[in-house]
Amino acid sequence: RGWINYRLGHYQQASAAFFQVRKLEEHPLREMAAFFEARADLLRGHFRTAIAECDRYRQDYPEGNYRDECRLVQADAYLGLGSRRTALQRYQEFLAEHPDDQRREELSLKVAEALELAGDLGQASQEYRNLYLNHRLPTTGLAAEAGLRRLEAGGLELPPLSDKQLFV
Repeated sequence: RGWINYRLGHYQQASAAFFQVRKLEEHPLREMAAFFEARADLLRGHFRTAIAECDRYRQDYPEGNYRDECRLVQADAYLGLGSRRTALQRYQEFLAEHPDDQRREELSLKVAEALELAGDLGQASQEYRNLYLNHRLPTTGLAAEAGLRRLEAGGLELPPLSDKQLFV
């Protein structure tokens, strides 16, 4: 029931169903339910609850299958709360520990956006520029370009690209 509601976008019902499974002492899906309860709460905008649930998950399952995913849930939740520096730190720690993660570009965009929102425009422009020049997914290049244009429209003067940067 929780998974179906989660997939349908009914995060309130999903969270309640995952909670019921998590509370059962010997249920084989208890660990998974604990993580998806936090994820459902993140997606329904209950950021503090998601952070607390991931803290509990990481305490109950220090070697759990979703421990790293919980760190990303917490990073997203901190970003949602406006705690950009904490979110940034969580994203960067994850990327440092998982340099080959398939979501690297997506998470690097979140790092750039968090820097931009935190007012660190110079660093944000470097992140966006790196993504603009070195991306595999076309959507990453477009998002990085949009970030650079936003910074430029806000008055930040971007250094010109060198031939070496353009023709690698």
